[in-house]
This record gives sequence, structure tokens and C-alpha cells, in this order.
Amino acid sequence: MSRLFFLLVLSVFPLLAGASEKIGVLVVAQDRGAVGNQELAAATADLDPDYPVRLLLIGADHQGIENGYAAYIKKARSFFHEHGVNKIIAIPLFISEDDYLLGLFHGKIEAAMAPANFTWTPALGESYLLREIVLDRIDSARKTSKVEQLVLWLSGASDTTSAANLQLLGERLLNDIRPHISSSKTAVAVTYSKTAAGPGAEAAETEAAAIVNRFAKIGQTLIIPLAIGPKFTPRMSLETSLARRYAHSGAHISESIMPHPAVRTWLQRMINTHVPVTEKTLGIIIMPHGSTMPYNDGIVAAMPSIVKRYPTAFAFGMASPFTMGQAVNELEAAGVRHGAFLRLYALPRHLHEASDYILGLRPMPPAHSHGGVPERVRTPIGFVTTGGYQTDPLISEILKDRILEVSQNPLQESVLLLSHGSRSDETNAADLALITEHNIAAIKATLPSPFRDIRAMSLREDWPDKRAKAVREIRAFIEQANKGEGRAIVISNRLYGSGPYATYLDGLEYVMNGQGLIPHPNFTRWVEKSLRKSIATLKAGAQGQATEVAAGHPRLSH
Repeated sequence: MSRLFFLLVLSVFPLLAGASEKIGVLVVAQDRGAVGNQELAAATADLDPDYPVRLLLIGADHQGIENGYAAYIKKARSFFHEHGVNKIIAIPLFISEDDYLLGLFHGKIEAAMAPANFTWTPALGESYLLREIVLDRIDSARKTSKVEQLVLWLSGASDTTSAANLQLLGERLLNDIRPHISSSKTAVAVTYSKTAAGPGAEAAETEAAAIVNRFAKIGQTLIIPLAIGPKFTPRMSLETSLARRYAHSGAHISESIMPHPAVRTWLQRMINTHVPVTEKTLGIIIMPHGSTMPYNDGIVAAMPSIVKRYPTAFAFGMASPFTMGQAVNELEAAGVRHGAFLRLYALPRHLHEASDYILGLRPMPPAHSHGGVPERVRTPIGFVTTGGYQTDPLISEILKDRILEVSQNPLQESVLLLSHGSRSDETNAADLALITEHNIAAIKATLPSPFRDIRAMSLREDWPDKRAKAVREIRAFIEQANKGEGRAIVISNRLYGSGPYATYLDGLEYVMNGQGLIPHPNFTRWVEKSLRKSIATLKAGAQGQATEVAAGHPRLSH
């Protein structure tokens, strides 16, 4: 009997051992009724050009139809068999993995798809894109009324543990969006699934109503349903149900999570996160500071040949959401799934928080951002970011070459490595210490003969109060270097060119190599090394997910 069963299983799914991996995508969502299901179908239609996608609707037995959804699970299984699929990426189109309905079907779906390799992705609540949807709902509500209080309404709990998890999810979301909103009071209201009745469910309903009533007495309250709930018709939906439930409070009910284009983006992002990284799926974004055309062209010309191997875009600027968005759009149009993002800035921390936030890789905005909290780019591409060239030995060699290009008599020469600088005194001092520890130490160790002095200083050019003192110290160093038949050499320790250095050093006697770090073969090598490391990280991440699934861990983190 067991042998017959094994043969039957093999007739439905190809043998995994030794077979090439064929991936299919299963989107699992609640049966929402006619109009809601149309929205689900639209969100998943032609979702991916390379992998077969199937939408599976699940629901509670409200009609007395025993195993009413078993037929749909069986059809999904047949769909993947017809496409030769032996690995299934299952995307739960739910706010939380703790949703009661999802839990009811979780094991049934996995068992039905065996022996295919089966992977659950995280639910929507773990993605920054849910935060973006919520912010859009708030902005939409602000157009018609003043939003003074905000309640995030979640449902789907089945017991105190799942209710607590939903509460934590709502609170994390509030923390994430708080920098963007002006509501004086915020709260999370958690209710139970309709099919999970009991004292806990009644208590949760009472508490949710109490929160809404308390807020409504203070001012205009907005309730955002964090759910993908029923929508049989526009008048028979989760939103209209909540409007009736809380009608006495006068609270405004926003649209729920669907329809919204970011849901489709999230589905594509989940696919991209869980499919293999290949030469055809990779793309590159490089973010230099940027300036005029000669500067920008000089940056582009210094890039290695690897940028011609993959779709590559440049996001000139200091983590500008606009130029980063343009660059991401270029990669999306080229069919990129996995991106390497390189910050062409001196130190790893430079614009790290800002660029990662914009790409959806960190929940909180940068601690110090000019012009307020930046907008995020809503993209299905999964990125790995890196940056910071200053302390690399390759850069020390460039600086040594720049010194030797203008040096005549090292024993009489004092060298100044002049860089841009930072606003904070502590940060600026730490940056100069890094240059001294890494670059200057390496230069001294490899020079054919010693110089009178080699010093690192910064102009701090963007901050007039800091710049004035810096200019005095720089000029004093040069004047001292010229004493006793000495000679002052200034090396532009910046990416390209010398910026305003000559202006602030006017009237002094010195020799400057104002070329900057590029063009130089070593900088090209550094870019290639950094990009290859990011690509290796992307590939290792995909391999790590495959290993985790093979080890029997069904749920993966972003």
C-alpha cells in the first residue's frame, strides 16, 4: 500500500532529488466575496513573467459546505503539476502570520502540495510597504477632514497569544509612521476572528469600542482597518461594517489595505526575495554625490567594466529619493530582481541610514535628515547596500601616488591631505583619526623616503561657522610648512577634483594635486571589489534561504 502511495505521489509531482528546480508561486488569501476577490485577482494577474502564479482563496465554513475549499487547494496542486513545479513559494496575503484563518489552512496547504519543496514568505505586516499604504490612507483622509486621533484596527486573533502578537505588530507600525504624522493620540485596537468566539473575543471587542469612544470624545478620529477583509459589494464590506459598528462615535473609517498598488509590489518583492539570484536577475545602482556634467561624466568614466555586464543606473545626489527613484525605475524596466546599491562616499556611515530607509531596508528614518523625513521608493527589487572607500588600502595607494606625482624633495615637504569634513566636531575629529590611522600610516610605510610631515585636515566647507576656524588652521599649517626652505603640498582627498580648495587657500604658496581619487585604476578596482562583494552577499542570501527551507524551517525572514 505504501509503495502504491509513493508511486501515486510521484505521478503528481516530479522527483525532487536530482531534478532541476522549477519554482511556482502560490498566493494564499482570504475569500473576500465577489468584489474583493476581483481586487485579489487584479493584484495577482500576470504577477511574474518567469514563474507560474496561482491565487488560492481560503475561508471559513459559513455556508454549511463541508471542506468547501478543499477543491480549490486540489486545483492549485494540479496547476503546479501541469507546470512541472517542484518548489513552491507560498505568499500569505494576510497582515500577520498569526491570523486565525491562515492558521487553520496552513498545515492543510503544505500537506496537499507535498512532496514539493514548500516555503512560506513573511506576511504583509513585516514589510515597509504596509507602512507606506497606511501613510497613503492617512494622507487621503486628511484631504477631507482633520485627523486628530488615529486608531489602527487589526483583526484575526484567536487567543491571547495571537492577540498580543497583533498588538505588537500594530505598535511597531505606529512607531514606524510616527515621524510622518501629527496625530496627538494613537492607539491599536485588536479584535478576534469571527470564527474564534469566546470570552477573549468579547473582551477584545469591548476594549476596541472603548478605545474608539475615548478617542472620539477628544477629537476627530481616523480608524484604519489593517486587514484584507470581506467586500461582497462596495456597500457590503469590512469598511461599511466598521462604520456601522462605530457609528455612534463619529469616527472616520478609511479604506482598508486593498486595493492599493503597493500590495502588488509587495507580492513581487516576496517572489524576488525567494527566487535564485542569477546573472539575469542582477542590477546595480551607484550613488555618487554628483555635480555638473564634467564631474558626473568623470565619475561614470571611472567605473569598472562590471557595470556594463549588468543593468546599471546612477543616483547622483545625497540620498535623494527622486534620483534614487529614477535609478530604481531604470532597473525595474530592465527586469532586475536583485540589486547591489553602492554609496560612492568616503565612509560606510555616510548616507547609509538615509539610503537604506529610502529603499525600505530599515524601519526608522535617519536621525539627521535635511528637509524632513525622506519619501521611500516602493520597489519589488531586493537590495544589498554598501559604501565607504576611505580606509581601504587601495585608496591609500592612490593618495601615495598623488603625493609622488608632485613631490620633488620629500625631506623638505609637508603634505596636507585635505578633505570635505563633517559638521559635528566629534565626528570630524574621528574621521580625521581614521585617515591618519589607515591612509597616512600606510603611505608612510611604503614611501621610498620620509616626508617632513603628512597631516589630515578638513575644510568643513558646508558650515560657515566651522569652516572659518578650519580655514585658519589649514592656512597656518601651510605657512608653517613653507618655513626654513620647506614646501607645502596639498592633496585633494575627495572623490573628483578639488572643489573650492583653491579659493580658500588664495594668497598662499603651495603645490596642489587637485585631481582627487579618480581617475585611478585603484578606485576602479575598489568599485568592482565592492560590487562583487554585494553580489556575493545577494547570492549567499538566496542560498541561505534554500538551506533553511531544506532544514525544515517553514517561515523565513525578509
